[in-house]
Amino acid sequence: MAAKDDYQDFKIALNDLKMNSKPLINFLTILAEEKMHNAPQIVRAIEERIVEVRIKFHFLFLIIHFSSFFF
Repeated sequence: MAAKDDYQDFKIALNDLKMNSKPLINFLTILAEEKMHNAPQIVRAIEERIVEVRIKFHFLFLIIHFSSFFF
């Protein structure tokens, strides 16, 4: 799948995160793992969403959750 498609798929799924939802955060983590070959686009989608919501708590939780898997 093209990087642009991965970006769009992740961005659409990320827009569903409106509250701290462990199942959705787990889904986003799995989706990011599956698209790791396009990690820069996934990171860009997360960065853009953070700017859109002005860093609400559940997006910080998502970042912390991701970092526990990748770092």
